[in-house]
Amino acid sequence: MIKPMERFLKIVNSDRLFYTVIVFILGLAIYARTAVYFADICFISDDTCVAMNILERTFSGFFRPLDYAQLSPPEFLITTKLLSVLFGPGQLTLSFIPFVVNYFCFPVLFCFKKILD
Repeated sequence: MIKPMERFLKIVNSDRLFYTVIVFILGLAIYARTAVYFADICFISDDTCVAMNILERTFSGFFRPLDYAQLSPPEFLITTKLLSVLFGPGQLTLSFIPFVVNYFCFPVLFCFKKILD
């Protein structure tokens, strides 16, 4: 007779169930992230300080220390500044790079999981 814990572990170790749960969680995360992005939720204080640095500085100014005690990579600042110049300095434009990078994290983390197994 199979003990309840062994039965549970057999179900959990099933590849089909595992991948179904992973796909469901990824789908839920993608939906939640997209909903938050398009809900146009106000920036928190740190985001506002980074946005002020992006909007107030020139492209060459991103290689100096930022104002308001902020730290961000110059590549991120330059890319976001370029988007704000092209599409306007709106909140969706300033949040676009983190939004896109967030989607690249899902498959990359999944690949790391496969490599580590």
